[in-house]
Amino acid sequence: MPKLNKFAKWHKKYLPKEAYDPNVTKTWKSALKHCLRKWEGCLPEILEEYNIEVTNNELYDKKKRNDLQKYKVHMGSANCALCWKAQEVARRLKTFHMCDCCLFQKHFGACCDYGETKAWSVSPWNSWSMSKDPKPMIKALKELSKIDWDNKAKGAGR
Repeated sequence: MPKLNKFAKWHKKYLPKEAYDPNVTKTWKSALKHCLRKWEGCLPEILEEYNIEVTNNELYDKKKRNDLQKYKVHMGSANCALCWKAQEVARRLKTFHMCDCCLFQKHFGACCDYGETKAWSVSPWNSWSMSKDPKPMIKALKELSKIDWDNKAKGAGR
């Protein structure tokens, strides 16, 4: 078995399954766990440890810039388990916008990438996008993780 480079080790630890994996999106709890792990892997000290750089909302291996297809992760809805879970619920409910079904909208009253709300002056996503600070997203995900969304959803038919 070949030795894993630092980026592959980061990926294995913080993003071991794809966000769209049915086991990841099976429950809100599992989707939240996936998201929280991914965002905790974006803390500056973790990125430094694994020699990962952030540019344009993408993480990539500093030493493998010539092979970005293999050594790059885009931090967006495509690898967000909550987005995939919300999309699944939106399809089931025949709702146009997946963010309407997301836990951020339900709990904070706004999508993770929406501007100013009562909960924040800069959205968690925009904090990441503008200053590469994952802490607001981690804080929001931890708050969401305290609620049993799967049982709440059963009562709401979701």
